[in-house]
Amino acid sequence: GVVKFDVQTNAAIGTVAVTNLAKVVSAQDGVGVTSSVTHAVPVNLTIAKTIDCIGVGCVSGSYIPGSGIPPNSSIRYKLTYQNIGTVGQTNVVLSDTLPTQTAAGSVSAVTLVSGTTPPTTAITPAVPLAAGTFAFAAIPSLAPGASGVVAFNVLTNAAAGTTVANTGKVVSAEDAVGQTSTV
Repeated sequence: GVVKFDVQTNAAIGTVAVTNLAKVVSAQDGVGVTSSVTHAVPVNLTIAKTIDCIGVGCVSGSYIPGSGIPPNSSIRYKLTYQNIGTVGQTNVVLSDTLPTQTAAGSVSAVTLVSGTTPPTTAITPAVPLAAGTFAFAAIPSLAPGASGVVAFNVLTNAAAGTTVANTGKVVSAEDAVGQTSTV
């Protein structure tokens, strides 16, 4: 015969996989047989970090990837986030870890480009340090398919030819591991 049942896991999103092990034992066979199946845990959140443009008064979308960034430039970054899952996410937090080649306290022009829920333009800490991490206000609930974009400027003090990496992250109450994107 066949026995079918559903099992709800409490594995954190971001866990690579969950394995379910079944065993059948009978009075005639005390050892029994086992079978297992492994399933990947789905990802519900995505984040994409991009450079929008370079320089004071830059034109949105004008940065050409790989074109380089002049020393002491203002860089406009964008974080695009979305709930790609089938269930709502709660207490969603976007954060950003600044490069070491960032002028201290240079985060400015924080804007909500799209999305109808927070994050607001307030960040914590209000004046992040070079190589420091700042976070936007938590989004109380992010429905399946909901998304948004935030943008901000950072002044780099990197020398010519230096590689500068900036990482954005999104986490939720349901996905404490979260997803990252680096540009």
